Amino acid sequence: MVNICPIPQNDLAAFLPLTYPRYRALLAEAEPQVVAIGAYDQQQQAIGLAVASQQQRSAEVLSLFVAPAYRRQGIGRQLLNALETNLRQQACDQLHLVYSQTDQPSPMLGLLNQEQWPTPEARMLIFKLDVLRMAQAAWVQRQYRLPKNSSIVAWQDADPVALTWLTTQQTARWFPPGLSPFELEQPFDPSHSLVFCQDQQILGWVMTHLIDPQTRVYTQFYVHPDLRQTGIALALLTTALRHQAAQAEQWGMAAIRHDSAMMRNFLDRHFSDYLVSLRSTWGASKILASTTD
Repeated sequence: MVNICPIPQNDLAAFLPLTYPRYRALLAEAEPQVVAIGAYDQQQQAIGLAVASQQQRSAEVLSLFVAPAYRRQGIGRQLLNALETNLRQQACDQLHLVYSQTDQPSPMLGLLNQEQWPTPEARMLIFKLDVLRMAQAAWVQRQYRLPKNSSIVAWQDADPVALTWLTTQQTARWFPPGLSPFELEQPFDPSHSLVFCQDQQILGWVMTHLIDPQTRVYTQFYVHPDLRQTGIALALLTTALRHQAAQAEQWGMAAIRHDSAMMRNFLDRHFSDYLVSLRSTWGASKILASTTD
């Protein structure tokens, strides 16, 4: 017999290993916006966990996990159902969920179908590369010619005038708000994040940070639309890759929009020989009917 219920505060510690490290602090501190539903076995051991974060009338599923020995028993479905019920009782009327899969369909798809969620839509492609091997490729070693009065430098070495100019461009709309280097969710590495400067203007950047001593995440990569056929993008990217290889950091990770034909073609053309892993993320949203309906 499996017991599905909200987790008492004095029991939260037992469930911390069942979610991602970045969410454990939310659980441990019992943040008020966090909803946590647990699954207990007959010995009252933690075997499953669903976590959501609620903001007013909307919530996002952060984590849904069932211990391997208890899978394919409908526990994931019960957890998600209990999470929805709990959120409805808190006047939440919309629930969002994102999950990832490799080239094999995720069990999450069947679960969502059973719970009458709308069909998920493809969002991002997340890939991991062997940068040390890729750095030996001729196209990475090539020194691309830059225009007059231009340079590629680390963010920390950028001209202060150029940085100030870039802050004024956030309303100019030549780069989307989601690609502003001033609005990154994760702190970036100023010594290994690069910018392309021309005539005291920053017209391109590649922002990175380390998640472990061997893995660098490429969070943003953007070049002014007028420069996309000039080789500046390749110059920026290959400089960043050479810098990473010089630090003996083996792996690089990045994500691109699933519907970006240009970036998918770039991935296929330049990265396919160095791929370590490739997975896609899918998202869906469900309207939660009121408990009074």
